Amino acid sequence: MRSLPVVLLAAAVSGLHQEGNTASSVAEASSSVKGNEEGKHVLHFVAHTHDDVGWLKTVDDLFKGLRAEIQDSDVESIITTVVQNLEPQWADGAHRKFTYVEMAFFWRWWRGQTTEVREMVKKFVEEGRLQFSNGGWCMHDEAATHYIDMIDQWELGHRFLSDTFKVLPTTGWQIDPFGHSASNAYLQALMGFDGYFFSRADGEDKAKREKEKSLEMLYRSEPSVGAVSDIYTQLQANHYSYPPDFDFDGKPFIQDDPLLFEYNLPEQAQKFASLMEDSFFNRFRSKHIMLTMGNDFNYKNAYHTFRGMDALIKYINSKPDKFSMTAKYSTPADYLSDLSKEALKLPSKGDFSKDLSGERDDFFPYGEHQDAYWTGYFTSRPGIKGLVRSVSALLKSLEKMYLSEALAARAKGTPLPKGARVATESALFSLREALGIAQHHDAVSGTEKQAVNDDYTYRLAEAAQEAHRAAGFFFADRIADLLRANPAPPTPIEPTIELTHCPYANISVCAGTHALSEVGGSVIVAAFNQHEHAKDTILDVPVPAENIRVEDKTPGVSPSVPTAFSVSRNPLVGDEEERAGTWREGQKPYTLTLKLSDLPALSYRLIQLTNMGENAEEKGEEEKEGEEEKMLLETSEYRLEFDKGCDKGSCLKKVTNKKSGLSMEVSHSFAYYKAFEGEGQKSGAYIFKEQPLTEDEKGKEETEGNKIVLTKTQVVKVKAPLNAPCQEAMVFFDAPESLSKDPQAWPAFHAYRICEGIPRIQVRWGVGPLNDDDVGKEVVSLWKTDIESGDLFSTDSNGLQMIERKRFHRPDFSPVWQEEAPSSSNYFPVNSAVFIEEKEKKEKKGANESKPRRLTVVTDRSQGAASLESGQIELMVHRRLRKDDSRGVGEPLEEPGMGLGQEDGSGLRVRGSFFVLLEEPGPKSAFLQRMTEQSVVNSLLVQYSPQKKTETAEASEEAVAVERRLLSTPSFHSSQSGGSFTHLQDLKVSPNLKLLTFAPLLTNFLEERPKSEYQHVLVRLQHLFGKNEALSSGVSEEDIQALEGPADFDLASLFPPSLIGESGLEVVETALSGTVALSEIRRIEWLRETCEAPRVGGLRGSREKAEASEVAENGSSASASAAAKSPANFYRTPPVHEAPRLGSTTVTLKAAEIRTFVVFI
Repeated sequence: MRSLPVVLLAAAVSGLHQEGNTASSVAEASSSVKGNEEGKHVLHFVAHTHDDVGWLKTVDDLFKGLRAEIQDSDVESIITTVVQNLEPQWADGAHRKFTYVEMAFFWRWWRGQTTEVREMVKKFVEEGRLQFSNGGWCMHDEAATHYIDMIDQWELGHRFLSDTFKVLPTTGWQIDPFGHSASNAYLQALMGFDGYFFSRADGEDKAKREKEKSLEMLYRSEPSVGAVSDIYTQLQANHYSYPPDFDFDGKPFIQDDPLLFEYNLPEQAQKFASLMEDSFFNRFRSKHIMLTMGNDFNYKNAYHTFRGMDALIKYINSKPDKFSMTAKYSTPADYLSDLSKEALKLPSKGDFSKDLSGERDDFFPYGEHQDAYWTGYFTSRPGIKGLVRSVSALLKSLEKMYLSEALAARAKGTPLPKGARVATESALFSLREALGIAQHHDAVSGTEKQAVNDDYTYRLAEAAQEAHRAAGFFFADRIADLLRANPAPPTPIEPTIELTHCPYANISVCAGTHALSEVGGSVIVAAFNQHEHAKDTILDVPVPAENIRVEDKTPGVSPSVPTAFSVSRNPLVGDEEERAGTWREGQKPYTLTLKLSDLPALSYRLIQLTNMGENAEEKGEEEKEGEEEKMLLETSEYRLEFDKGCDKGSCLKKVTNKKSGLSMEVSHSFAYYKAFEGEGQKSGAYIFKEQPLTEDEKGKEETEGNKIVLTKTQVVKVKAPLNAPCQEAMVFFDAPESLSKDPQAWPAFHAYRICEGIPRIQVRWGVGPLNDDDVGKEVVSLWKTDIESGDLFSTDSNGLQMIERKRFHRPDFSPVWQEEAPSSSNYFPVNSAVFIEEKEKKEKKGANESKPRRLTVVTDRSQGAASLESGQIELMVHRRLRKDDSRGVGEPLEEPGMGLGQEDGSGLRVRGSFFVLLEEPGPKSAFLQRMTEQSVVNSLLVQYSPQKKTETAEASEEAVAVERRLLSTPSFHSSQSGGSFTHLQDLKVSPNLKLLTFAPLLTNFLEERPKSEYQHVLVRLQHLFGKNEALSSGVSEEDIQALEGPADFDLASLFPPSLIGESGLEVVETALSGTVALSEIRRIEWLRETCEAPRVGGLRGSREKAEASEVAENGSSASASAAAKSPANFYRTPPVHEAPRLGSTTVTLKAAEIRTFVVFI
């Protein structure tokens, strides 16, 4: 990595030993630009660079400046020259300031610097000349990200800043994401931020705010917690760029030496002052005006950029009689500190109801203009959206598995071997770093070039592979215990365990079950439940044979309790002749469906599978399919009715919840929009714009609005024994040639499954490849029901909150543009759930039919969704486009497909799942939705251990070589704890709480690879429900409180008693990122214009004061809390272990709260 020149280093070291002179120059420079003279505006020059963590080039190419022909960007040079030009030896360098944001890049740069440079940079940070805003690993997206991943990437960046500089940011900086969520604002408040800034909002909204001078606002992002969620929010007036005609990063345009020709500083200064008076002062209520001085990958030559701003600032300040303004270098934190001293009353956004029962609000969707609604990226690149979610679940599993094993081993006095510890700590960092990069607003959003998407995918896949190798240590130990207890002759002295995972199990490819290809072959399926509650779950295992014996071999589990299972032929897999000689030879023709019941929290389950041969045991009787026109799937939970002769797009006709008696008439089909490719704005990676159908097309096709519905369908019931735990039917869509030509016969399909004891319907779906012929295509899964939902529907916000939506309506303004884009303007991001419901009882025949109904669809990845008419939900699942939408990517969204079975480049095939609930609105529906969401994000970690390797299995390896992942891992210690951790298998967690994080702290960022320290444990708890989520007519207050009411949790229950000791655990509560004690947080107190008296806006210095502010209608002035911060306006982060301890290990969480703790062992 590049270090600073030797001359500069010498100057830097010299400067460090001249503190008096440096301090004097800083004071002198500051005094020349200080303060707000009476009646004058103060211009805050915020020097910054916006460095995308991947977009047109990969993150490492951007850092090193490679492939300049694609994009002239070199982040290493940017940071280097900025640091050089903050050094006081440069003219007036002492008063220069700079704001940096993306820690993925700063960490890369920092690792390559010398001790001298590091000391110089630390000095700049201490003096406030170099400040950090946001401070996450990236600037994450807000539409396609899950709140768990958002917190994790922030934590990674904040940990680096805290460990390296002992500081944390006080401001959020979300300047480039394409719409903004309520959950993101709430999380920023919990981080301790005083405010945050963004640049993209609906054009109609922004125009109204400019007119009303409401670009600055106090945003109540989570009404359920009141003032704790209040955060200052600014929609920036000039995007995040330089003021017009004053791009100091471009060619020099100011000549500031009067002795040289073409001296133009006075003219340029006057032009700048006029611009401020005409275009900026009239948009804000305050005299303080923040000016963003930067843009994408600016400051590659920081000397050149700073020089122009130096001249302008000096000249304006030297002419107080001429200009009605002063100017100075500033930062977002400095700006808010100065602004708070004005006691400005801010307009509000959100619901400030005193009973904390208000509705949530956000900034979606982003309409740039009437032809450009940025709603396509909600779905773009569905493959990486699904991969991010699965790798995130893997990270959470490995964190909990490693920490639980480490604590159990330490409690017994046998710490984990160094090999297992080093491998796991390395894997944890690899996962966190890959996921941190993937949250970037041009990564999981799907708005990057194809080559960059491939790089993101590779990083995630490599990190996942490393993580599975680490998890193999712990699985191997459990299996070794089992083999020692049941040795096979000859008994090995120390068994060697081979393990593999199956990333392609969703297409029936699994190297881990090859051993079942021969009679007598055996495989152990090892699963880890990361959930904090015991749960029932379904596991599908691709197998090569039909007659499989299933035995639960988990120590401590009674063998007399049978495991429910069935083996069925997979209709998506061809026969042996069709599979011969292709990659499909690796596909398994059968699916073993296991129901794992009452799987304890944070525990293992070991299931042995054995091929018993054709006649080894009697098969269960299969259900006979009759000749009726109707076909049924039925369990004690649900009944699904299908029309076997369906030809109008939907075979599913009726759904009945047998427990509640509720039913709905339903049509469920695939449909697609034709992408607009004509003159003007086109549909692309960012923007969704449909092509209106012609009357001729409407006459020839089955249509729904502007969508063409797939009508050629066939329903097939998957044959299974009568005692099978699940029933399944598949509806195949014979797509017309206009949509898909698939040489390998991959049909579009919906697969419906209901299982005994599982109170939901699973709908697996598959689409692709989409044709790259004459028009782009945007495919939706379309639900039409008889639910009378009107124009209302609800979508989640980053998986954390639910927000009610209304067609053709925005809470803050009256939209006009939507009339030109009736579909795309009514799309919203869905990260976990969307529902429609009836608000009141409908008078119908029968008691149950008069109950209101709610249809909820839970997703396994981020997607765009809408309800374009009463009773309808559509979720966009796939896109393939032929044109670019002219937003910078420079290539159309044409994914060729990658990975097993997609080498031909014909187009991306994608599969996923929906989880569907039909319930009455109220506590039960809200609870089941949250539990379903948690089941998706807390998926099982599964590996396979073949116990007998056969020639057949060996011969099959070549066909799936790209998929095979083998581990040879010796058992490393004997746990003696059976199938579950003895101190966690009986963990008691209230149903309305979630153990969001249970992980070792990540430390030692100065090392080549940071490592986890399991003596310091991070625990993050979440109350899953907000106020009013359980409200419905006729619901008792007791039922509501069971969900929304406060819940207690004892942190000590997470740890072995022998590690707690007589004095108990030492616990410190922290801000959300876990890097600063909550007692250190002092947020600015903002005033709201509709309040008659000052009101605290979410002070988090102590929980009690924050809660008291909701009752007291008076508070201290805004400047009071700001004074508690350092002069440089950042949070100092003294070691958390020095902070005051909690008085008790039992903590209480109220509705919608998230609380974070560091526990010292």
